[in-house]
Amino acid sequence: MVPGSIANIKDARDAQCKKVQVQEVTAVANPLRTKSVTAKVTEGEYQQLEAVAKAREMTLSDWCREVLLAGLNSGGAPQVDSAQIASPDMAILTELLGVRMLLLNLLYPIGRGESLTAEKLQTVVSRADAEKLSAAIECLEQNAKRRN
Repeated sequence: MVPGSIANIKDARDAQCKKVQVQEVTAVANPLRTKSVTAKVTEGEYQQLEAVAKAREMTLSDWCREVLLAGLNSGGAPQVDSAQIASPDMAILTELLGVRMLLLNLLYPIGRGESLTAEKLQTVVSRADAEKLSAAIECLEQNAKRRN
């Protein structure tokens, strides 16, 4: 054996191991899944979701994806169309729900005796702005379900 050939063999083996590791990582990652969907849940709800996923021998992420896509494919998607969203009535409902969110999220800490900082106020306003349209859509959908 030539001195140094063991090192060359070891380097070649290490290179092969690295290739295998890279291949394993790329095989696991799905390049088509680049977006995330999140939801806030309570600790109790989270435990229930975990239990259901575990009972089906799935990760929580996989189970949630499956349920979301099943709802989408079965027509469980929102039934509010773009004309309804653009209507003046929808604008009024959206702003009304935004003001309601502001009041509830500001009065609750004040009622507990907490001080209201500019940062807290901005956080509450930003959250209301971000969530008011989805709250209005949900309100319309619930109203439509009650009518049917």
